[in-house]
Amino acid sequence: MAVRLSFPFSRWLMWYCYFSVSAIVMYIAGILLVGIPLVSLVWAIFSQIFKWQPMNSGLKWTLVILWIVSAACFGICFAVQGATFPELGIFNF
Repeated sequence: MAVRLSFPFSRWLMWYCYFSVSAIVMYIAGILLVGIPLVSLVWAIFSQIFKWQPMNSGLKWTLVILWIVSAACFGICFAVQGATFPELGIFNF
């Protein structure tokens, strides 16, 4: 008796098999690489407008270290993939 996979599960399985681990790490690192400075910039602007307290020193250092680690991960994964960005595969039918 053959097991037939439902559509959402087969779509998820296709995505899981299609991406490599370095591509997934590269996407997460890229989001952090862009997102951390963007959130910090928005926080700085809103703190001036709404008179918020400045960020805690521990939070600042954590975000800086996380940004440096994500930049290193992005660079390493970019080099491992041959200096090309991985294809999403959304539009490849």
